Amino acid sequence: MMSRKRHNDVSEETVRKRKTFSGAMIKLGAYASYCVIFLLKKLNRILCSSAKAFTSKTTALILGVIKKFKSIGRKILVPFISCIKPVRGRFTARRAETDLTVSSIRTTNFKQFISRTVNYAVPAAAIVVFAAVLANASKIDKQISEYNAGSAVDSDVFIAASRDLGFADELSDEVCSEDGEIIFEQPYERFLEDAGTDNISIIDSVGVFSDGQFIGALTNESELKNILSSKLEEVKKQPDVIDAVYKKNIEYRQGVYRTDTLTDTSGIMEFLNSGTEEKRYVVEEGDSLYLIAENNSITFEKLLEMNPELVDNPDLCVIGTELVVERSSSNLPLVITKEVKENAVLPYETQTVESDSLFVGETEVLVDGVNGECENTFYISYEGSTEVSRELKSSSVITEAVPEMIAVGVKQREAVGTPDSVETVLNGNGMFMWPVNGGYISDVYGSNRNHKGLDIAAPEGTDVYAAAEGKVIAAGWNTGGYGYFVMIDHGNGYATLYGHLSKVIASNGAEVKCGDLIGEVGTTGDSTGNHLHFEVRYQNVCQNPASYISVNSPVSSAE
Repeated sequence: MMSRKRHNDVSEETVRKRKTFSGAMIKLGAYASYCVIFLLKKLNRILCSSAKAFTSKTTALILGVIKKFKSIGRKILVPFISCIKPVRGRFTARRAETDLTVSSIRTTNFKQFISRTVNYAVPAAAIVVFAAVLANASKIDKQISEYNAGSAVDSDVFIAASRDLGFADELSDEVCSEDGEIIFEQPYERFLEDAGTDNISIIDSVGVFSDGQFIGALTNESELKNILSSKLEEVKKQPDVIDAVYKKNIEYRQGVYRTDTLTDTSGIMEFLNSGTEEKRYVVEEGDSLYLIAENNSITFEKLLEMNPELVDNPDLCVIGTELVVERSSSNLPLVITKEVKENAVLPYETQTVESDSLFVGETEVLVDGVNGECENTFYISYEGSTEVSRELKSSSVITEAVPEMIAVGVKQREAVGTPDSVETVLNGNGMFMWPVNGGYISDVYGSNRNHKGLDIAAPEGTDVYAAAEGKVIAAGWNTGGYGYFVMIDHGNGYATLYGHLSKVIASNGAEVKCGDLIGEVGTTGDSTGNHLHFEVRYQNVCQNPASYISVNSPVSSAE
């Protein structure tokens, strides 16, 4: 009886400790499950509320963290069970000892059976719930991936995600964008609450967008697609039309939209067929092209593009002139490409041949050039009546061009005037002769005073000759420092000037030949001694005379 009593006491103590252990496990499992559920719900709320501000890369990073969190959460179960095993082991050993002596109590006592069930079933259930909550976190991944701020939300996906996460009975805020789409700034729970109320009247439909701009929602987009496609096909059937495309991209997005944005195909087409009219501005006093562009919120370049006549002649911008400051536009502009044939001038080429009957610097047209004609085929794209691009596809010659033939003189001029000394050597091209009867070079072109010509010193009264054939365009007194001077135009852009003369013989407007007497050496004007100041000009720019005179050189000796 004493032994029985002792075993009964051990059994009661064991049962008490088992109950204590079971209660602790139940609480631990419950608290763990509650904490995980609470944290996941808060995490879900934070992620959904801030997803609009996240970039795609940031969202991908968050998803990676969540997946890592799930992986770590599952691993938590292993040490959790490991921590339980030692405690359970001690109780199991003592229970085994008790079972050997009090088996009748275990088998006959109903309360003992209930206690055993609680000892094992409740902690196991808590662990299962904990694991299920961790696994359920995958719904967040799905919810985040389906959420895209500013785009339509699939209602079935959203409702399923909200129910699976247990958020259907919670409230949060959302907004509707101007284009009628439902954009949720907070988690999606409020959607389930407000979907059937007056706050939000929505419908699962198809949003129509033009280059990203919301136009309206349709229950079915097939009719609109057919109309737009048929319109293009009709345009393509027109003569010379190669292709036709819409300039703007029309998109169809299945999603959830406000019912007040729901329209029909005719409503969408009415918008697409409308547009803005051309806007003009009348130039007023004090206006300028830059000011007009600024006041009409366009660039100066855009203003010239819309008014091409101003590019070559900006003086046309006078008071009363009408300028285009905004072109007419369509909400769905059509770009049509046509095959256009245009005749164009085929310019002639110029060919040159050397002629020993002409002096160096002289030319003669042997055959007049004649332009030809060709036919060019272009693919030209138009937006309305405005040409936006062109591409040359082919070109065929109608009339061949006749090249121009020009004879270029290579004959060296005979030396009428020569320097006093054979040591004066100039290796120019021979276009002009030595212009003085004798003399020597007293100052070269350029020198240290930016000298514009060649100074040839000679006694006063020495003859001065025309260096080449031409027409006298000026003769007499010059107030700019040349004194008495003569200037001859030789054609082809060349002219020569003879300054500081003591006497002018040639008359203004006279035709002279190479070697004709035109004056005498002197020291008039800004001069410090008797000499001829000789200039060679091309296109009114002074050149080095030594480059055009050939005396005592191999070339002149050969001649």
